Amino acid sequence: MIQILPVIIASLFILLILLIVTIKNRLAFKPIQPISISTIKDFPFISVLIPARNEEKVIKQCIESLINQQYPTYEIIVLDDNSTDETLIILESLCLKYPEKLKVVQGKPLPKDWMGKNYACHQLSILAKGEYLIFTDADTIHESSCLLTATEIIIKEDIDLLSLVPNQIMNTYVEKIIIPMMLTLYTAYISIKAIQFSPNPAFTAMNGQFMMFKRSIYGSVKGHETVKQMIVEDIQLGKKIKSAGGTISLKNGSSILSCRMYNNASEIIQGFSKNIFAGFDYNYGIMILFLFHLYIAYILPFILLPFIMYNQPFDILSIIIILHILIMLLIQYIVGQLFRFKKYMIFLYPLTACSIIYIGCISMYERLCNKGSTWKNRIYHE
Repeated sequence: MIQILPVIIASLFILLILLIVTIKNRLAFKPIQPISISTIKDFPFISVLIPARNEEKVIKQCIESLINQQYPTYEIIVLDDNSTDETLIILESLCLKYPEKLKVVQGKPLPKDWMGKNYACHQLSILAKGEYLIFTDADTIHESSCLLTATEIIIKEDIDLLSLVPNQIMNTYVEKIIIPMMLTLYTAYISIKAIQFSPNPAFTAMNGQFMMFKRSIYGSVKGHETVKQMIVEDIQLGKKIKSAGGTISLKNGSSILSCRMYNNASEIIQGFSKNIFAGFDYNYGIMILFLFHLYIAYILPFILLPFIMYNQPFDILSIIIILHILIMLLIQYIVGQLFRFKKYMIFLYPLTACSIIYIGCISMYERLCNKGSTWKNRIYHE
C-alpha cells in the first residue's frame, strides 16, 4: 500500500484546489435573481431563435413558455431542421395560435461542411431582426421573467455574450448519475469570474442551451459560420468573442430556465460521447489524464478504504483517504446546493465517474476509428 500513498496525496492536493475554486464559485455562481420590474428605459428588440430537429415531445412546452414572457419587444423564430417526426406539424399549429409572436421556417438541406445545429442557427441568424440574439434549445422551459432578467444582466454588465446554465431536470437514475458531472465541471474546474473578467480565451465555458449575443459582436466574428464544423460550437464561439476583445459571462440560470437534456441512457451516452472528447479539442493525452483523475479522485478511495480498514491498523493512509472522500463529498454538496440536487445524489458520484470514464473511452474510440458521432439520426465528423 506504500506505493499508492503518493498517488492519493497528489489527488488530495488536486481536490483541495478544486474545493477552493468551488468555494469561490459558491458566490459567483449562485442562481441569478429573477426580476419583474426592469431599470431598462428603452427595451431593445430581441430575437429568440430555436433550432428544432425531432423535438415533437418538447417543442410545444418550450414555445408556450416563451410566448408568455414579461419582456415587451421580441420575436420567436423556430427553424425545423428537416425533422422526421411531428415537429413541423406541431410548430405550424402553434404558429396559427400565436401569429404575432411566432414565426416558423423550414430549414434547408444540410451542406456537407456544416454541423446540423450550427447550420440551423446560421439560417436563423439571417432571419433575425433583433439587436440581441438568443439561441436556445427546443427542450428548454423559460420562466416568464427569463428574457427580462437576461436582458437586464447583459445590458447592466455590458456583456457581449451571456450564457445561462439551466436547472437540469433529471427524472431517471441514469440522468441523476451522469448529468451532475457537467455541473461539477462548471463549478469546480474553472473560475466563473475568470470567464467574464480574464481576456485569456483559455478561461472559457459556455452552455449552448441558452446563449444571448449582442448582434454586433455576433456579426463581427461571423457567427456560427466561423464554427460551422465544430461540435462544441458554444465554447468555440465564446473563445472567438474573447479573442476579438469581447466579454462573455456564464451564469447560473436555474431560477429562470429549466431543461431536460436527455430522456434515457442511450440519448445520454450519445450526447455526452459526442461532446466530451471534442471539449478537450481531441487531445488524447489531456483526455486520458482527465479520465485517470476521475478514477483516482472519485472511485479509488471508495475501493481502498474498506480494504485498508479491514486488513491493517488505522494509519496515515486511512486518514488521507477519509479526508479525500470528505473533500470530494463537500465539493459535490456545494454543487448540489447551487443546482438544487437531492442530497443523496452526492453519494452517487463514484458511479458518475465510472460512467464518464466509460463514455470518454467511447468518444475517443469513435474518433480514433473515424466513426463519427451520431445525434438526431445524423453522423458527424469534425
